[in-house]
Amino acid sequence: MKKTVIPFLALCLFSLLACHKDHVTFTGTTSDSTTTGTLNINLIAGAQFAGAYSASNCELIISEPAGKVLLDTVVPSYTAINTSLRTNYTLVDVTNIFYNSYLGKYNATTYKAVNPAGWANDYNLSYYSPLATLSSSTIANMVYINMPNLNNFMFDQSSIQGITDTIDVLNHVAIGVYYYVPGNYAYMMCAPLGLYSMHMPQTLRDTVDCTHLDTAVAVTFTPSSYYSFSSSNLYGYPDTTNISTALGLYTYWVNPLWSLQELWYPPKYFQKYALETTYTSNNKELVTAYSYTSSISSNIAYPDPGSYTIGASQNNNFTVSWNAGMPTYYYTTWQDSTLTWTLYASPDSATLNPLAMLTAQSSKMLKGTNLSSLALANFQFENVSGYNYSSFLALTCDSALLQKTRVSGGIAYNKSF
Repeated sequence: MKKTVIPFLALCLFSLLACHKDHVTFTGTTSDSTTTGTLNINLIAGAQFAGAYSASNCELIISEPAGKVLLDTVVPSYTAINTSLRTNYTLVDVTNIFYNSYLGKYNATTYKAVNPAGWANDYNLSYYSPLATLSSSTIANMVYINMPNLNNFMFDQSSIQGITDTIDVLNHVAIGVYYYVPGNYAYMMCAPLGLYSMHMPQTLRDTVDCTHLDTAVAVTFTPSSYYSFSSSNLYGYPDTTNISTALGLYTYWVNPLWSLQELWYPPKYFQKYALETTYTSNNKELVTAYSYTSSISSNIAYPDPGSYTIGASQNNNFTVSWNAGMPTYYYTTWQDSTLTWTLYASPDSATLNPLAMLTAQSSKMLKGTNLSSLALANFQFENVSGYNYSSFLALTCDSALLQKTRVSGGIAYNKSF
């Protein structure tokens, strides 16, 4: 079998707001004497950029349901927006827009009928296996000798940062290069054999003898006649009170060059596991299942494609009905050659005129852009355990809250057109 090295790469969801380029304070005013309410906003605009799109500016628009614009500002990304908006509405529409120089088109996201008063950023982040920021910059090596099999060697350490792997096939030695964090384990998986090592580093170049390794548990997920297994991604938490101890345990996706178990997991050392798996259909559908539990289950509650009906899919008339209970949220993505726009909505908001909503906001960055050719490209809904539309966005639009909160589970259904 061809030798394959699968490193666990860094993923830090919470460094997004570490540096703010600017701070802007607005004072909301109105000439309408009947407007007596106030909506206080204190968030970071452009929180989704993270330097990935070379976007220097972003536009933040907040408007009332009927279309009246309360705030429209173009600012550098990571700008703090602190304002009091005069409105009688507690639920408003929030839109952020930026130009993606990599794709050569605009990206926009709208959250319909939301209360952003408690948000810290204007874009929702993933709640999947939140990780801590790097707490060390000390580079170290972990040397594994007497490796039983050097194919599909996986290595990770608690910093989840800067991981690279090298392998000496002749001498059966594997070396993991990582950022050393005192008191945190290093983990190694020999994927073909289901054998693993948990080692507490004592020096900056520890050696681990792999003659005797622990045995992992193999998992094959519930088969489906409609969906096919696509990928698995597992994290483990030796100490749930200290997020910095999290370890990447297994990553696998279906590949004709590999022949590996859908999942191997270590049954010892971990208080909780964060597991993400994906499944695909032949009808451009993707299911993503997530769980944060003390044990691993192979059972997947695959969403029924018949649980919803899209009655109309035009950019000026979109309708959806739910045939098996309402999800936590849903979104639609509309695009043409100049714009990709994602519109989040509560499941009880099942009839929309997307084009009228976006046009009414009179975006400064989209001025002069013809939006009439926008077409439905994607539809997603998700059931997130214990959350409705409002509480889901209150969590995922607050990076500080998200870092200390664990969602027990969720399952998302995505359909491409």
